[in-house]
Amino acid sequence: MTRTPKPPENHAVTVALAALILVTGGGFAYWNHARLSAPPPPVAATASPAAAARPGFPPATPAAFRSFAATGDAAQVREVASAGEGLPSCPQTARYVTVSPGVTGRALEADLSAYFVQNGLLGNQCGAVVFAYHSLSDYQRNNGNGYTAGRVILSGNNGSGPYSLEVDAGSDTGTQAEFGFSF
Repeated sequence: MTRTPKPPENHAVTVALAALILVTGGGFAYWNHARLSAPPPPVAATASPAAAARPGFPPATPAAFRSFAATGDAAQVREVASAGEGLPSCPQTARYVTVSPGVTGRALEADLSAYFVQNGLLGNQCGAVVFAYHSLSDYQRNNGNGYTAGRVILSGNNGSGPYSLEVDAGSDTGTQAEFGFSF
C-alpha cells in the first residue's frame, strides 16, 4: 500500500511565495544587493580571440586568400587527374578533383582553396586551375564540358602579372557562390 504524503497545512502560503519568487526572478535578493553595493565598473568592448582569428570574407589579397584557405580542409578534395595546358614555355597546371556532393557554398570554396594553396598552385607564375566534380563518374561524363562542383583559377599574362584569382562553388552553368580579386 502506497501512502501519499499530505501537503502541509500552509501549502497555499508556500505556493504563493514560490510563485512570487518565480515571477520576480528572485528580484528581492537582487534589489537588496544592488542597493547595498556600488554598480559594477563598465566593461570595455573587445573582440573575442575566435572573432579576431577569423579571416575577412571575401579575401581581396593573396595573404587574405591564404588565411581563408586555412579554414578549409584539403583532405576533402581528391585528385583524379592533372595536366599541363597552354604554352610549352609557360604551361598552366590543371587539376581535376572530386568533392562530396554534401559540401557546398563557402565550405566548398574553403576546401578547394585549401587544396589550391597546399599544392603550391597559388605561386604558379603561369597560372593554375582546379576543376571540381561530385564523383569520378561525374568527372568522366563532364570532363571537357565544364566543372560541376566548383573551381579555383589563377590566371595571368603568360608568366607576368597582373594576376586574377577566382573561386566558384557550383557548376559552370549554376554558380552558387563565387569571389575573385586581382593582384
